[in-house]
This record gives sequence, structure tokens and C-alpha cells, in this order.
Amino acid sequence: MARLREELQQEASRAATSRDQSSVNLAKTERELKSALQQTKEAAEIEANILRTQLTEARQQADVMMETRLREHKIAMEEALQVAERQREALTAEDA
Repeated sequence: MARLREELQQEASRAATSRDQSSVNLAKTERELKSALQQTKEAAEIEANILRTQLTEARQQADVMMETRLREHKIAMEEALQVAERQREALTAEDA
């Protein structure tokens, strides 16, 4: 009976030690997961900031290109109007 009691106490002690070790391991894993989650969040925020910056730069470049194209179009239209006016004047002069 005493031997059985001793074996049961040893088994209970091993189970408690195992439980404590499992608890320590679980806490360590939880800390590692929280750290990994935080690092992932920070990396995602950095990536989002990079993408926002790239989008802003692309919009600014598109605005500059659009303004340039509009100026070029305006100049081409003015030149075409001048050519048309000269042709009209030439035709008017021929008719006179």
C-alpha cells in the first residue's frame, strides 16, 4: 500500500511537472506569436506607406504629363488656326 501511494505521488509529481512545463512552453509560444503578429503589422504598415507614396508620385507624374499634353495641344491648335487663317486670307486675296 505504501509503495502504491509512493508511485501515485511520483506519477502526480511527474504530471504536475509536465503540466508546468507545458504551461511554460505555451506561454513562450504565445509570446513568439504576439511578436510575430506585431512584426507582421509593422511590415504591413511600412508596405502600405510605400504604396501610398508610390501612388502619390504616380498621380503627380500623371498630372504633369496631362498639363504638358494640354499645353502641347493648345499650341498645336493655335498653330492650326493660324495656318487656317493664312489660307483663308490667301483665298480672299485671290478672289479679290
